Amino acid sequence: MNRWIAFTSGKGGVGKSFAARLLAEWKRELGRVYLVDGDGKIGQLYQYLATRDKDGRIQSKQSGESGVIEFSLHDWRDESGKFDVYSGLLEPLRVAQGDVLFDLPAASLDVLRRLESESGLSEGIARLDYRPTLVVPIAPTVSSCTSVADALDLGSGYDVVAVRSEMWGGSQDYRRWIGSRLRHRLFERGGKEVSIPKLEGWIVVNLDEHSLAFRAATDGDALEYPDDELLRRWVIRARGALAPAARELGLPTAVVEPEKVPV
Repeated sequence: MNRWIAFTSGKGGVGKSFAARLLAEWKRELGRVYLVDGDGKIGQLYQYLATRDKDGRIQSKQSGESGVIEFSLHDWRDESGKFDVYSGLLEPLRVAQGDVLFDLPAASLDVLRRLESESGLSEGIARLDYRPTLVVPIAPTVSSCTSVADALDLGSGYDVVAVRSEMWGGSQDYRRWIGSRLRHRLFERGGKEVSIPKLEGWIVVNLDEHSLAFRAATDGDALEYPDDELLRRWVIRARGALAPAARELGLPTAVVEPEKVPV
């Protein structure tokens, strides 16, 4: 069954789009993924992976298979806006040839909760032969970890993957989360947890300055040595770190072993 994969959170600043870009790039290399940014044209997925012309400008017409289509999840001011949100979340499933990956904006869990309460969003996704996965990046702060509880509360119709990022610190910094009842509840529900390794801050700045995708930055002269090699090795480790949630992320388990990751 194909996957409806949504990177979501209850708050911003937790590395959600960074993690979404990591998976989106890899799935695009593997083929059969349709990319959607729920934060409109200002979203990171759109800014980094949208199709560009020969002069580097983002093309006005995008395809979810080769670029990124976009809509605004928070543009819900009236019934028409609500229809647009439903369309943005479900219409790609009618045209995609494989998994559909969404990068949703901060506080998107509130919108998903309303949709689930009002109309059973997960059931609508299932009717289109997709299984929904909520990917919830967390920082060591208590408020960000509660996003995992919000995702679990949406019900058993969703698989849930928590993402720890070493950009925010190591196991010691996450000790409250690691020993929490909430984490135990996640595992009881069959949820998964992955931990993405840290990427050096100056490399992140270089990527942001030029809106470079990870793979593009390791090719050609986009980055100088040793930054390009550090990034290449980080991509291998980060992709390998997704192995515990391969099924939920729609990744074939045979390719998530670090030594087999294509770069």
